[in-house]
Amino acid sequence: DMEYAAEEMEFERAAQLRDSIRALGALVEKQKVVADEKVMRDVFAVYIGETESVLAMLSIRGGALVNKNQFVLSLADFSSEDDAVALIADYYDTAGNIPREIMLDFELTEEDRSLLSEYLTLSAPYKVTVKVPSRGDGRRLCDMALENAKETARQHRLTVEREDKSVGRLAELLG
Repeated sequence: DMEYAAEEMEFERAAQLRDSIRALGALVEKQKVVADEKVMRDVFAVYIGETESVLAMLSIRGGALVNKNQFVLSLADFSSEDDAVALIADYYDTAGNIPREIMLDFELTEEDRSLLSEYLTLSAPYKVTVKVPSRGDGRRLCDMALENAKETARQHRLTVEREDKSVGRLAELLG
């Protein structure tokens, strides 16, 4: 896409794509983070954009990042962190594989964290802890999840814009 934009003399777009490529490279480097090998943790971050929201999840098992998921939703379906808690609970209801620790990039009341922890503990053979880290490795993982959410939202917007442009061109051609 970057080379195509440069060929079409869309230098500003080419520069944005170049910056995105560099940002993705930096994210890949950060994702080589390895925690203690006993760590069993999922990290969630929420990004609420202008037209869509993204809930990003990083799964760490045995100290290694083993999975990433991003859930893109419309603002009508997902507009606050409270919606994220419901989505997290629904996710584990269907996916299972509940980790011992859940880290959130967004603030929850102590009561909501406790309720989520108790709810997930009912489905797991161990106590599930829900935390909102403010520093250290936990904070760094939350920041990484948030960057993934932002990048997913950006990619989704680009895809929608590209599709809208294609539909507009098709309508123009068909008269």
